[in-house]
Amino acid sequence: NNATLKYPAPTRLAAELRYLTHTADSRPAQERLDAFDDLLNRMTPVFAGNSTAVAGALVGRANALAALDRWDEAYTAFQDALAITQKFPYHWSTWWGRTLIAPLARAAGHAGHCGRQIDRLEGSLQIPTLGNKYNTMDAAIAIETVRCLDALGREDAAPYLKALRIAGQNGVLTESQRTSLAEISAAASA
Repeated sequence: NNATLKYPAPTRLAAELRYLTHTADSRPAQERLDAFDDLLNRMTPVFAGNSTAVAGALVGRANALAALDRWDEAYTAFQDALAITQKFPYHWSTWWGRTLIAPLARAAGHAGHCGRQIDRLEGSLQIPTLGNKYNTMDAAIAIETVRCLDALGREDAAPYLKALRIAGQNGVLTESQRTSLAEISAAASA
């Protein structure tokens, strides 16, 4: 096929990653995991493991593992993606780091590793400004911070819960985040 030969391997693999990422939620979790594992195997010799494409494929793999309740493996895959992205120029590494904090913490919580992530979680949000500059990414991080604080038996989640409630009142939270906040609030008042 001439079309296949016309484009170099990195371009084809990146296009496949975009398609797979776009369609991932419509696939069963095991099929998704198998597809991301296959893609990662083909990417490794092309990208030498150090690119946004590999990081993206690792995130897809981690999400599939999480859907299969394989939390330790998901946690490791998120950590691997984060390790790759920390080598990028500042603006890219910062964006990737912020994007990966909540899912990494969620996996850490399910895998029993909140103690390893709590400093990163607490350091990623500035409570006094959350009410004014809240966005859905901050909300996701705050939710996972509350969950990890609870898992660690700490009682200092009140500022995060207050900021989340304000974000909810301001219409910032997604439906999933509103559900998570309701669950967290119910557990806190129980």
